[in-house]
Amino acid sequence: MTRKASNESDLWYGVLDPRKRKQIQNRLAQRARRKRLAKQSADTQPTSSKTHATNASTPAKPVCSINGKRDLGASQLLSIIRDSRAPMSSDHRLLPLPNHTLFSALFHNGVILGLACSTSCISMSLPTAVHVPESLRPTPLQVRRVHFQWIDRFPFPRMRDSMIEHCDSYSAEDFLGDIFSVSTFHIKPGYMSWDPEGWNVQEDFREKWMLLLDDPKLAVES
Repeated sequence: MTRKASNESDLWYGVLDPRKRKQIQNRLAQRARRKRLAKQSADTQPTSSKTHATNASTPAKPVCSINGKRDLGASQLLSIIRDSRAPMSSDHRLLPLPNHTLFSALFHNGVILGLACSTSCISMSLPTAVHVPESLRPTPLQVRRVHFQWIDRFPFPRMRDSMIEHCDSYSAEDFLGDIFSVSTFHIKPGYMSWDPEGWNVQEDFREKWMLLLDDPKLAVES
């Protein structure tokens, strides 16, 4: 009974009083932030000296065998890429170029930022690691203001700030409805998901959401 009452007190949709709505959002954001910090602390907790001694006396295990079933996490993959110093082979031109859809681009940007797409919550953005592309790094407004985490996936700082700054002036449900149902963004072949130069916006969509999409780095689809 107490848990149900607590869940109901966390609902901020439909709360007309801006101050009360803000209080609920801040409470949810602080709770989510504590959970994320606790998870990061657990993931980065140093191993004991005994573990180091054991590892030093035994050969290192491969990250993944040919027929192994172990999956690498996004942080492991980024670490491997970042620490690699091997020169690129002459046949690198045969590697396929990225060919993102809007949804795959948003998904990959979320992987870089450590955002799970199976959850939708509001919080303040956390500072990012040095390997995160500049276009995805949180702005000062993202760090101090609670907002929907899916906003962080777009590689346009000014657009993200506009979506946060004008959160009471537009319907996030309507915006996402357009994202899922009409032609909105196009990612040019060969561009990474986080590269703003690879993103084009449809003119009709931009005109409808000019309040949010008035960003000089966001080119209109020709």
